[in-house]
Amino acid sequence: MEHLTSVLFYMNYELAFIFKTPTSDNLLDSPFFRPFAPETWFTIFLTILVGSIVIKINHSLEVHYQEYLLGWTGPPWFSALVESLGHFCQQGAHLVARNLLGRLIQLVIMTCALVVYNYYSSVIFLTLIASPLMSDIRTLSKLADSRLQLGVEDTVEARDYFLNSHTTNGALYLARKKFTDHSWTSRNIGLERVRRGDYAYHCEKTDAFGWIRQNFDLQEVCDLNVLESMPPQPIGILVRKDSPFRELFTLRFARMQEIGIVRRFTEFWITKKPECFSESVVSSVSFEGSFALFLLLIAGIVVAFGAFTVEIGLFRNIWTRLNPEKLGIYKVT
Repeated sequence: MEHLTSVLFYMNYELAFIFKTPTSDNLLDSPFFRPFAPETWFTIFLTILVGSIVIKINHSLEVHYQEYLLGWTGPPWFSALVESLGHFCQQGAHLVARNLLGRLIQLVIMTCALVVYNYYSSVIFLTLIASPLMSDIRTLSKLADSRLQLGVEDTVEARDYFLNSHTTNGALYLARKKFTDHSWTSRNIGLERVRRGDYAYHCEKTDAFGWIRQNFDLQEVCDLNVLESMPPQPIGILVRKDSPFRELFTLRFARMQEIGIVRRFTEFWITKKPECFSESVVSSVSFEGSFALFLLLIAGIVVAFGAFTVEIGLFRNIWTRLNPEKLGIYKVT
């Protein structure tokens, strides 16, 4: 190279990792938990708890002073908690206060719940119709610490860069942590694994984008992330430094650049990243995103069944202590 020089740079040789936005395995990262920050969720739960206490106290005082129902001391604590939770779930009010203060308190709680509900539903709606969420993996070190599997196109420059790299961008750290004998694979196999998800493949961007245009659908294109592994390397026309045609080549290529021949060559031969037409993509909540809701439903059923079993046991115990003779008659019968 000490005898050669470049007279025109017409494209860049760009190596990069290509991967789809990984799905999170954290239940709290579900789209149904994401609209509110943890402190906001805590405030909502605290408001529900305080609201249940206020409802319980109001009905108890109402019964105590008005005595319109003898023998009734107001709703149980659990019923008051369910009533307050029902306000935030837009289920209306079952326990309606008779006094003006109690109804005013219920109106304030329901108004607060309505505003919170609108914020919650609006954020979920905007998440579904907004641009696809990109991954936060922006460096090779973060890629090495992620749960993505890696594949690399088996080329001389890739092996030299990752296995003998002395740069500070994390290439050697990535190779030591993630690379195996099965990491070196062909382009078609690697990009097909990228299509399935949770896989990052390293190759030249122009070659990869051509394959992606033919095989990826709109949703898969919008989920793509590109992480450059090294700065772009310019590619140019080389001539000898002592060549008598060096100046002629320089002038002619400059003229080709002025009239647009170089740009036309670039647009025709160099494949760009496919466009993401997010307006044409129907966003849907995947099972990974809604799994937390089904898990919450199952947990609620288990807790309810356990509470029902405890209630049956307590009822039998109390009935046995209060009516031992009747229990014996029932057993004989």
